Amino acid sequence: MQSDNSTIYFNGDWIKSSQLGKKFFDDSLHFGNGVSEEMRAYASLSDISVFRLREHHSALIEAMKVANVHYSITADQLMRLTVEAVERNGLRDATIRVVIYKTRGESRILISTWEAAPFVVREAVYVRSSTNIRDREADEDTILIDDEGYLEEDTGTNFFHVKDDVLYTPQVNKSAKIRAIRDTIIECAMKLGHPVIEKKIRPDEIDGSEVAFYSNSTSEVNILAKFDDYTFTTDWRNTMAIDLLLLFRQWATNKDLNDYTII
Repeated sequence: MQSDNSTIYFNGDWIKSSQLGKKFFDDSLHFGNGVSEEMRAYASLSDISVFRLREHHSALIEAMKVANVHYSITADQLMRLTVEAVERNGLRDATIRVVIYKTRGESRILISTWEAAPFVVREAVYVRSSTNIRDREADEDTILIDDEGYLEEDTGTNFFHVKDDVLYTPQVNKSAKIRAIRDTIIECAMKLGHPVIEKKIRPDEIDGSEVAFYSNSTSEVNILAKFDDYTFTTDWRNTMAIDLLLLFRQWATNKDLNDYTII
């Protein structure tokens, strides 16, 4: 997480995060008053590779318009500042958060970054479904159910399951903000020739699936051992999931597939 000694970009200046204090970094301060994007930088052959950098910042600019947050900055300027934030902190694998928010009648910008673990696959995750949004806030291993009984897709957590060698994921509002990992996994599946279906999914449709996993920008890919009371029929290493994750790693880091082994 954020270190007191890390360098951040705050409203035009590069300062130490300790100058703002830990309370300042409380998410609720920003998400209620502005817009934000969180993204990942990966150690790559080109030194630093911020995954889908332009798409993230283009989405942030669009979100500012919707939220009526006015700050004079372009996507190109945001991209340069983001890369500089990673470089100033001497990081290669990093989580980056860009926040533009309103306070006391003016808009401000904050770019912070901290060390992240190299790309990992988290196995044996037990996930439950819930209609209670407080469960989602308290436990990331929860998939919300909407009023009609379907799995919800939010911008933070993206769900997939493979059944009869078809990749399924809940459909989303195409005008919604970028879901970098979700979109890339779908692109990987299509590139590898695997069928992809985006549709409304009820929890009981997960029964009989070969494998299921979810993704987000913080813990990345999480292979499920169980979803509610449903288990899965196949070791995930013997499903399309292994090919999807290997190709995803190649795209994210600009490395060759031969550099990776998943054990």
